[in-house]
Amino acid sequence: MIRFERNVFYVVDPGKNIFEVDPKRLEQTDGVTLIAETGFWYYGRASMRFDSATDADTVERKLRLLVHSRLK
Repeated sequence: MIRFERNVFYVVDPGKNIFEVDPKRLEQTDGVTLIAETGFWYYGRASMRFDSATDADTVERKLRLLVHSRLK
């Protein structure tokens, strides 16, 4: 499960872990797979596979805003 709160991106595993992802670069490898490169100290890369291309595009748009805002 993916959650955005106050311009922070989280990957939530219900009942287990919550990971904050600080993306430095994004890559959409196919219609439903999105990879967020986070750099060495932020766990390397987060690979996300979605049920539909629409879901992947929606998350990619939101993540791109985070990447661009951190570059400023």
